[in-house]
Amino acid sequence: MVIRVRFARSVALAVLAALAAGCFALVAAYVLNQRIPVLWGRYTASQTACSGTGRFTQCILTGDWVSNDGSRAVTNLTLDRRFVPSGTVAAGYRDGAVLDGEGLIVTQSGTQMTPAPWIVLAAGVGCSVAFYRTLRRD
Repeated sequence: MVIRVRFARSVALAVLAALAAGCFALVAAYVLNQRIPVLWGRYTASQTACSGTGRFTQCILTGDWVSNDGSRAVTNLTLDRRFVPSGTVAAGYRDGAVLDGEGLIVTQSGTQMTPAPWIVLAAGVGCSVAFYRTLRRD
């Protein structure tokens, strides 16, 4: 019985440590992405695939982005949005972003179109606290 408890505790510690490390790595990637300059332009969706209804509608758009000065264009860029923009929208592009080879589309306000890092940071802290409590438990 003691071996099962130790094994379960060891597995729990390994899982919590991996989750905490992954969450903190995602927050670090978000912070690094914020330092990459944004090139502003226009995004036009050519394909839209939506699922869900009402306020739970989630759409994945595929389209083209062209910089305001016309010096840079990216085709077949996928954009995750909860609400579908109509027509062409103003958007920025971050080339060479961490964890995203295509770059990141940002809104006109300058925020990334990805979940806020606070959710992931809170999950990392929660996993760290659970790891500590599991480690200290007799």
